[in-house]
Amino acid sequence: MNFFLKEGSFALPAPVWLLKVFHLIVLGGHVFAVQLLLGGLLIALILRIGGEEKTVRGFQRFVVARGIARRLPGVMMAAVGFGLPSLLFVQVLCRELWFPSGVLMAVSILSTAVLMGGSFLLLKQFGIRLGKSFLVWWLGLGAWIGIVAIARIFLAHACFMLHPEVWRPLYVASQAGIEWPPYDPTMTPRWWFFFVGSLTLSGLWLIELSSRYTFRDATRQYMTRLGGLLASVCGLFQIATARWLIHVQPRGVQEMLAWSGLYHAAAIVWFLSMSAIVLMGVWCSWSQPLSPLPGLAAMFLGAVEVFSAVLYREGIREATVALKGLDLWAREVSMNGGVVLGFLGVWLAGIGGMIWLIHLMKRGIPESEEKGIEEAS
Repeated sequence: MNFFLKEGSFALPAPVWLLKVFHLIVLGGHVFAVQLLLGGLLIALILRIGGEEKTVRGFQRFVVARGIARRLPGVMMAAVGFGLPSLLFVQVLCRELWFPSGVLMAVSILSTAVLMGGSFLLLKQFGIRLGKSFLVWWLGLGAWIGIVAIARIFLAHACFMLHPEVWRPLYVASQAGIEWPPYDPTMTPRWWFFFVGSLTLSGLWLIELSSRYTFRDATRQYMTRLGGLLASVCGLFQIATARWLIHVQPRGVQEMLAWSGLYHAAAIVWFLSMSAIVLMGVWCSWSQPLSPLPGLAAMFLGAVEVFSAVLYREGIREATVALKGLDLWAREVSMNGGVVLGFLGVWLAGIGGMIWLIHLMKRGIPESEEKGIEEAS
C-alpha cells in the first residue's frame, strides 16, 4: 500500500546521484562534528569534575578538560555549518518524507533553534571559565543536555519519516505540531549506536590531540592512553550496537541491504574500520606513542567509520520507504548547469568561511596550554 500523498511536478536541477553525493558529504561532516561535540564535552565534564590541581594526575585531567573545552565551540560551529545544508538536501531528496512528518513535529523541530543558541552560549562560557572556578561544570552540563535534546529530536524525526502510515491519523487528531513518533524498535539502538560512537570518536580525537606540542609530554602520554582505552572499549560496544541495530530492522530491509552491492560494501568498510580502530586503541593505550602519525591515522579511521555508517544509514532509509511504496531514486530531472554551479560555489564558499572562522578560534590557543592554565589558576 502506498501511504504517500500525491504531489505536483517538481523536477530536480541535477541527477539524484549527484545530489546524494553532496548530501552524504555534508551529512558525514555533520555527524562527525556532532559526535565529537557530544562525546568530547562529556569527557571534558568527567575529567573536570575528577580533576584536582593539587595532584599530578588531577592536574593532567584538568589540562585535558581545558584543552577539549577550548576547541568545542569550533566543533559546534562545524556541526551547524554542515548540518544546515544537509537539512536542505533532505528536504529536496526526501520531500515526501520530511515535510509531512516535519509538520507534525513542528514545535519540537523549531525548538532546536533555541536549544542550539543556548547550548552554544553555555559551551563558550564553559571553555572560558573552566580555569577560573570548579563550579563552572554546570555550564558544560547544561550545554551537553541541550545538545543531547537536539540530537534526540532529530533522531526522532528521522524515525518518524519512515512511518507514513501514521501521519494521516495523527494529523486528523491534532494540527498543533506537537506530535512525537510512535514506538519504533529501531529508535533505541539508533541512539545507542550514535552515542557510543561519539565516545569512540572522542577517544580517537584524544589520540590526535596528544600529537600537539602545546601539551607537555606527560600530559600527551596520558591523553594517548585515555584515548586508546576509550576507542578500544567503546569501539567494541559500538560493533555490538551496530549488530543490534541491523537485527531489529524489518526482514525486507535486511534483505534489500544484503543484495545491494553499494550498501553491502559500506557495511564491510565500516566493520574493517572499526576493527582497525579497536586494534589501534589497544596499541595506543599500551605503547603511548607521541608522534603525529597515530593522530593522523586516528582521524582518518574515524572519518572512514563515520562516512561508511552514514552511507549505510541512507540505505536503511531507502529500503524502508521502498517497502512502503516510495522509490527515492525515481525522480524527474531537469538539468540546470547554472543552478548546479551556483550552488556548488555557495557550498564551497560556506565551507571555506566555516574553516576560516574555526582557524581564527584556534589562533586563540596559546603555545603552551598548561602554562596558560597555571597562570589562570
